[in-house]
Amino acid sequence: MSPWPDGSFPFAYNGANCDIRHCMPLTAHRCLTFLVSGLTLLGLSMPAFSKGNPLARLVYVRGSGAESCPQQMELRMMVIARLGYDPFSATASRVVLTTVEQNGDELRARVDLANAEGSVQGVRELNAPAVDCTSLMRAVALSISIAIDPASALVKHEAVSNSEPESGDEDLSRAAANPEEELPLAPAYSVPVASRRRKIRYFAGAGLHVTAGAAPTFGYGGDLIFGGRYRGFSLSFEGRADPLNMTKADWGGEFGALFMLASVVPCVHSSGVSLCGLGSVGFIRAASQNITVRSSDTGMYAAVGARVGFQLPLTESFVFGIHADLAAPLPRQAIQITDIQTKRLLSWTTPSVFGLVGMHLLVHY
Repeated sequence: MSPWPDGSFPFAYNGANCDIRHCMPLTAHRCLTFLVSGLTLLGLSMPAFSKGNPLARLVYVRGSGAESCPQQMELRMMVIARLGYDPFSATASRVVLTTVEQNGDELRARVDLANAEGSVQGVRELNAPAVDCTSLMRAVALSISIAIDPASALVKHEAVSNSEPESGDEDLSRAAANPEEELPLAPAYSVPVASRRRKIRYFAGAGLHVTAGAAPTFGYGGDLIFGGRYRGFSLSFEGRADPLNMTKADWGGEFGALFMLASVVPCVHSSGVSLCGLGSVGFIRAASQNITVRSSDTGMYAAVGARVGFQLPLTESFVFGIHADLAAPLPRQAIQITDIQTKRLLSWTTPSVFGLVGMHLLVHY
């Protein structure tokens, strides 16, 4: 007889119903027939009896950023579909602890297999893009199936692979080929859709923004963005254009400023939140109207500051984001315009700090 995975036997046979004394009165042929028939029925009943026995207890935790991932029942059904039976029970001695959480722009899953004493017997880590949790959970279900019942997992895998191979099954099926092998300790496994991506992901996009303190009145403008991201770090280059935003004096004269700037924005990202530095250089153009002689002037402009932002992946390629900037002009600029006829003076000096709030849509490729 084969023992259960925990080392115990389903039952013990001591020959109480057919010991040598009971078999002696029978003919040798009939006794042999009874013994062979009994052993055949026992062998046929063992797989069914084994599959009815719970092999593990499933503990499933969805961490930050993984709220949209399949729930525990969906993961359990994936394993059942893989094995052909339900291996889980709340009273099982072995525990399969599965956790999934967001790490930057990826989802990371971890499967730990522990025995009744709490000793970890195997660990597997998997990752996939944040928008592809379903594929990640299929790979997790396969890992769990191989961990608790390699033979059944392999049979199910072969049935699936003959029709339409499931992403990520090829590497994991090699572990199922050796039923005595536990989950390998601390290997890193990636769903192929994640591993095919470049280490540096480039992005481009456009955005809109409003400003307070950058010009004599509240301003608005647009941005063009291009950059690259490596894991939790990114560097982008932004072009900013603010049209002429005019403010009106109490005696009727108007003046304002427009901006044309290029910015460098290095960022650190974590769970959709980004913290960035900001450096801008370009020119500012001041202009006036509704005075005796209209005039304008252009000067150099620079600013340094910081940004906090939040990005929400819409698909694997499209990301929507919002951000808020605080920056200081270097040096501070002053605009002064005098009406020749009335001798009235229009003046404005940039504050030491100005604010900007914007939103953008990026395409990753």
